[in-house]
Amino acid sequence: MGGGNADVTTKVRKLQVSARVAILFTAILATGEVIEAKDKVKEVARQGSIIAGGMIGGGLAGLRCRLYAVLRSRPVLLHWCLSVVM
Repeated sequence: MGGGNADVTTKVRKLQVSARVAILFTAILATGEVIEAKDKVKEVARQGSIIAGGMIGGGLAGLRCRLYAVLRSRPVLLHWCLSVVM
């Protein structure tokens, strides 16, 4: 098999940094919303459900992409899956 692709590795590192910044920004916004809320318990639950929904959605999207990559590397399996779905 071939070696690593330097361009891809660089892009992945940049995306990892961007993801960490986005998580920190989200935490700061959620904290601000909780501090400003009259009903703090309700707001914590609301912010928690928003963050959990985002994590679940991101996880499902990643799973879908990974599954497609695996199936794409095995044409016979991809053909079988498509025939079952359709």
